[in-house]
Amino acid sequence: MVVQQPQTPVNLGMTFPQAKADFPPLPEFLHDIDAATIHLRREVTYGWKGPTAGNGPDAPAGPKPGRDFDTGAAPHYTIDGRQFEDQRISQSMLLDTAEEWTIYNSTVGIAHPFHIHINPFQIIEVFDPAKMKEPLRLSEPFVWWDTFGIPASSNTFPDGTPRTDRDGKQIFVPGYFKMRSRFVDFTGTFVNHCHILAHEDRGMMQLVQVVPNRTILKHH
Repeated sequence: MVVQQPQTPVNLGMTFPQAKADFPPLPEFLHDIDAATIHLRREVTYGWKGPTAGNGPDAPAGPKPGRDFDTGAAPHYTIDGRQFEDQRISQSMLLDTAEEWTIYNSTVGIAHPFHIHINPFQIIEVFDPAKMKEPLRLSEPFVWWDTFGIPASSNTFPDGTPRTDRDGKQIFVPGYFKMRSRFVDFTGTFVNHCHILAHEDRGMMQLVQVVPNRTILKHH
């Protein structure tokens, strides 16, 4: 026996604007970030010192990401070459400014999901060395994100041919994305980190802070 459920109109009697001009004004904080307003550009690198070739200058070669085959220890997940320290501020931004960050990934085989608290961001460029010969530059309107996978490092082009340096030696090229963010609502301390919990817990996290951009003079 087939039981048919009563059908409910999708719009429940509501009407919606049909043209862009009929929508309410877009809140100012959702407008695309203009390149002319960028106060500072910085680079952040997600990576590890582990058992796989390409993952750190002193890392022994191994067949896949995992534990160090000599010591049994888990790899050290890092940002800018350092594991998380709960008293170390790694990035400081001024309130009421916008910045452009290039987020690199030097890890082979893992597209670390970059996540930052409080302030969302817009992706303007992506480069996946395993799939692209050239970076993909996005166009407006940009999408707002709070988490985005950083493409993994690769030592080959999309067709499988080796990526080499000027001397013909095969090299690993990091993946990356470029993003813009505004710091407009709060001063204080928060974090960016890999959204893979095991990586975050093993050090792939940074403390960042937003500070006032004006000096407060106290009169005595």
